[in-house]
Amino acid sequence: MIINTTGFPIEIQTAHSQYPEDLLRRTETYFIENNGATQYLIPAQPNHIFEGSIHNKSINRSKVNVKILYKGIPLVPNTTINLDKSRVLAYSLHQPDSRSPENQVLCSIVQEVQCKKIITLTSQIHITNKLKEICEVILEDGSERLVKDLVEDETMAIPINFIPTGNFLIKYKNSNYSTNKISLNSFLKDNNSSSLACQINSSCYLVIACQKPQPDIPFFNVSISPPIEIKNCCLVDIQYQLFEAENSGFSGLIKAQEAWKDVKVNPDSNFWIQIKLEGFNWSEKIRVPLEKNEEDLLQEIYLKNGMSSLKVLMMTSKGNNRMSRKILIYTEAYVINETPFELEYKQTNEKLKEEKIQEIQDFSGFCGVPIKTNSPQGIPCNDIQNMILRRKNDNSRSRLFIANIPGSQSVELINKETLSELGVNTGFAECDKEHGITAKIITISPRYIFVNNTPFDIEIGEQSGFVSMTIKSKRRAPLEHINCLNPKNKK
Repeated sequence: MIINTTGFPIEIQTAHSQYPEDLLRRTETYFIENNGATQYLIPAQPNHIFEGSIHNKSINRSKVNVKILYKGIPLVPNTTINLDKSRVLAYSLHQPDSRSPENQVLCSIVQEVQCKKIITLTSQIHITNKLKEICEVILEDGSERLVKDLVEDETMAIPINFIPTGNFLIKYKNSNYSTNKISLNSFLKDNNSSSLACQINSSCYLVIACQKPQPDIPFFNVSISPPIEIKNCCLVDIQYQLFEAENSGFSGLIKAQEAWKDVKVNPDSNFWIQIKLEGFNWSEKIRVPLEKNEEDLLQEIYLKNGMSSLKVLMMTSKGNNRMSRKILIYTEAYVINETPFELEYKQTNEKLKEEKIQEIQDFSGFCGVPIKTNSPQGIPCNDIQNMILRRKNDNSRSRLFIANIPGSQSVELINKETLSELGVNTGFAECDKEHGITAKIITISPRYIFVNNTPFDIEIGEQSGFVSMTIKSKRRAPLEHINCLNPKNKK
């Protein structure tokens, strides 16, 4: 597929190679409007299948001639467009009867998606809106003017005619405030990644950053971003308070796996942050480092809950001062309770071999955090190596078991009168793909579940004549071993 985002219509013709069979082929012409696309099939010959030179012949067939219908004056690249490899290439444009290059440059972006090549013929500069709000991108060049609304994460290609001498400015939709004019050619002259902090008014700031993906190719990605973005990489909601120069600033709630973006933050100020998770107290104020850093910076935040403490990690992305900074907040592990009763846990990072794990009889000083019944999000916790479980209502407890190895295992909760079998599964969840952040997920569920799909209530028991539980019609319930003084005698 070939996509046109140059700002003008284009014509595409198949390019012939030096091979005789190709010289006899009919030239095919495709016409693509701006922001349009067409399917393009690379021709092949069956008799090439077993020839050693098939690769070279396929490459020669992966080229096309392009003509841009630029204001009634056709412009063509200095050579044919290569569609063979996944990469970005730049071509100088000129009029067909003149070899002197114009100021415009055509870029081709070749990508492979599910065994299909997507070729985008475009300009040198793309602009992406990283704000939550809609913003207007206004392009001006003399009497020419183009206005484009961009929603969050939407990208537009600057038409090639604006790039040599044009300017652009940014403003919010339905707002009278905007940035100063910025020269598009200034990005090309800089020839490197750079950023610019713009103040729209007394309480609105934007960061316009330019990145060059390939050092040797004059192609640039320009992003419009807030000064600071806070992403909640936790699997639970967090509350935050952001302080500017130690004065009260912004506060709110960030849903799990969502981000807070705001343009009211001055990128030249110092910031402190406080966070709170359900069941824990507010953390202390932590300074957000905005100085130049070549690597991502990691800080530890501790939340208190009685005698226990939860470690929360805060990562500040690498970058320079006056750049848009991304702050990621996450925890190391979660415990999910899928049983119908409340559990407590006690964790330890003591290194024990599986064959030497013994039951712990002394529960003095137990300060586990209650696991709510059927809490699908679970509760955040510190990284768990080994743990013990206790059921809250009858004080039945498990042995110390390893919870650090991915996989499933059976765990028994035992007291003098009851025994319950639980299944414990340890896995990992991806919290942020870009930065490779994962969390350990420990899921606790009933080992056996009795499902009653009959129209009758069913009474079940583990010993003859003894009813341990009743399961209603069309209901399900975990199976427990009641009155088993010796767990080995389960029936």
